[in-house]
Amino acid sequence: MFVKAKQSGELLTRDPTELWSPEGVIGSASKIARAYYQRSKLGLEGLMVVSGAGNIIRGERLRERGLADGVEDVLGRLATIQNTLVLGAALKSAHIPHTVLIADTMGYKDAALGAVEPYDVSAEREAYEREEVVLVAGGTGEDGKTTDNAVREYARRHAEAWPTDDIVVLKGTKYDGVYDQDPSKHAGARRYAQISASDMLREYHRFGAFDRDCLTAIEQSGIG
Repeated sequence: MFVKAKQSGELLTRDPTELWSPEGVIGSASKIARAYYQRSKLGLEGLMVVSGAGNIIRGERLRERGLADGVEDVLGRLATIQNTLVLGAALKSAHIPHTVLIADTMGYKDAALGAVEPYDVSAEREAYEREEVVLVAGGTGEDGKTTDNAVREYARRHAEAWPTDDIVVLKGTKYDGVYDQDPSKHAGARRYAQISASDMLREYHRFGAFDRDCLTAIEQSGIG
């Protein structure tokens, strides 16, 4: 089984006044570490984590306030790079082998870090063969595409290259699942044990847990 997980940027902080907090970053890295160490028990052949950037920036909020002037997607991609590097540093401290890739339409080079390798499905596969976690920064590198869409897109590319592989798409948020109401506003919100992309699309106004385009693509592709 190969897991493609969207990691909400909001998980990297427990303090609303900070972009990152030790508890948030270490907690996120620890969850990845647990999955890594239990990979044989879980039947996990590969784990990819695509970082969101909600702790730093939300493009729709900038647009609503007239602040972005068309560059909100660029700012969002840069923010996901920051989160990916922070998460990678935490994994390094935890001695979890990993590879950092960046959307193939982008480039990133820093004197201290060197060049970050562009995403390629073969590079992803090679990292799994080395038993490394794969972190992907920059979403898909395209305007108008959320990181929800990015994790689905990388699942699609994997499935196209190796159609017999079992692939699961997950989304990690500050909540432990999908609820029938916003649990931050409704104490009696009910958590679903299981819900399909079709169900979330049918009542999207209630859920909104995934990007609508992402849900549509998952429903059409059959990736669970």
